[in-house]
Amino acid sequence: MTKLKLFISILLMLTFFILPASTNPASKTTNEVSIPLSNSNPKSISIKMPGKTFEFIKSTSFTHIKAKDKNYYYKIKDKNKILANLRVTIRAIDNGDKFIFTRITNYSKQNIYTYLIIPLSNTTAYNLEKYSDRGKIIRQHDHVFGIDPTSHPIGVLNAYNKNQTVASMMLGKNYISKQLVKRYSKTRASYVREFLEETDNYKIHLNSKTKSTFINLNLKTQSNSIGESWVLISNQLLFKNKNNMDYWMKRSIEEYISTHKWLTADGPYFKLPWSIEPATKMGFGRNLGYMQGDDFVSNYSFTKERFFYNMIINSLADLDVFSHGEIRNNKVSVFQTEYTSTWLKREYGITAPYIDTRHNEFIALFLKKAGTTLNINNLKNANLIYADFLVKQAAIGNTINLKSGYLINDYFSTDGKKTHVSLNHVLGEMRFLLDAYKQTKNQKYLNVAMQIRKGVESLGTKWLRKDGDTWYQVNRDLKFFGRDYKLLTLGDLLYSQKSWEEVGYKRSPVFDILIKSKYKYLTNINYPIKPNILNELKRQGFIQ
Repeated sequence: MTKLKLFISILLMLTFFILPASTNPASKTTNEVSIPLSNSNPKSISIKMPGKTFEFIKSTSFTHIKAKDKNYYYKIKDKNKILANLRVTIRAIDNGDKFIFTRITNYSKQNIYTYLIIPLSNTTAYNLEKYSDRGKIIRQHDHVFGIDPTSHPIGVLNAYNKNQTVASMMLGKNYISKQLVKRYSKTRASYVREFLEETDNYKIHLNSKTKSTFINLNLKTQSNSIGESWVLISNQLLFKNKNNMDYWMKRSIEEYISTHKWLTADGPYFKLPWSIEPATKMGFGRNLGYMQGDDFVSNYSFTKERFFYNMIINSLADLDVFSHGEIRNNKVSVFQTEYTSTWLKREYGITAPYIDTRHNEFIALFLKKAGTTLNINNLKNANLIYADFLVKQAAIGNTINLKSGYLINDYFSTDGKKTHVSLNHVLGEMRFLLDAYKQTKNQKYLNVAMQIRKGVESLGTKWLRKDGDTWYQVNRDLKFFGRDYKLLTLGDLLYSQKSWEEVGYKRSPVFDILIKSKYKYLTNINYPIKPNILNELKRQGFIQ
């Protein structure tokens, strides 16, 4: 490239970045969307699509616990033809930090390329800490959900004025998908996203003369698809301790399947099993078991890092959006899964929406833990609503009854039969009720927990397969089925013993037999056991 061409190229790029923008997001028609962020750096963000116009439709607000959403809606037009809809959500956290979520719904037959531009003032330097520099994702085919092709955010960008931090950002990637819907009735439908592509095209330009930095994120959307991206912005370091940042990035790479990476204003999306309806091997959905932010609470309690605090509040907001404001209004109820499992449909006639007991257990524990950690009063007893739900299910007979005790069903729906019981679900329910008893001393929680314990014990060693592993589930005819989780159920058994000891009861001899057998099985197949489970095995005397 000649010096003249290089000069012209740089000049055009600078012109693209520095052109002034309207600061009124409610302008009826404009060549550029500009949205103010008030007291922060940047003071505003803008979205451009060369040669196209944006028509403002409306703005809405929604208040969550310790956060508030402001949604801006636009139509993207080529002359008078509508190509797509654009939604920009600014989620303001109570500490002043902000999430920026974009969603472009493309109705046209062409790909759409828009640009999210984040201008930072008063900057003399920046550095970008990339996830990809911390390791490489090793993808393995899973017999339940195949391959998860998604990865992790881009990384953390810190901008400085000499030695002072002026901005810290977590840059998410751009996710392209199609919305799939299977309707069963006016009130019942299954919602799945078919993943198409993850992109991370971006440019960062520092102008030393004007002391300004521009981050330009390319928001690509394929024909007849949805494109979504996100950014978290703070004027203080998201990670004060680099070791904490390195730990989180490495862990996100190792556990990429469950990490929160595809974030939207409506909640994060995760890879789903193949056994879903509408059918697609690239199905993603708002998995309630992963949506909750227990991991963020644990890390925040230990590190006090700003990033983890923001992610806790964001997880609360996601659940608030999912429940149509029930978190905010202190009316936490039972959450219903929004996608159909074809094996539940085949075996029991259950379609979405339905209640998954384990997922609700995870959510209730997260809400209580977040309420306690952050001193949010109306969440500190959120777990009791789900505990009462379990007590009610036992009372109305949604159980498998045994000679001694009973087991509460894994799933509930108004349009299907009673289901099976899996060992990990029922152990989780039992421990959940014991926690509620410790919290309230209400005998009803202990009574149901004891009946569940008796139910597990009455089946005894029937839970064990010939190879020493535990069966996954027991059906209503008391036949056992399914290959169990490697570590989840072992942890459930260990923590169940601990819970009974904490309320003053002796260990279950049957649980000990199951623990010994499952641990021996895992040892025989050389399966790696996580440190927390190893520590519990040692504490309870199973290994030296």
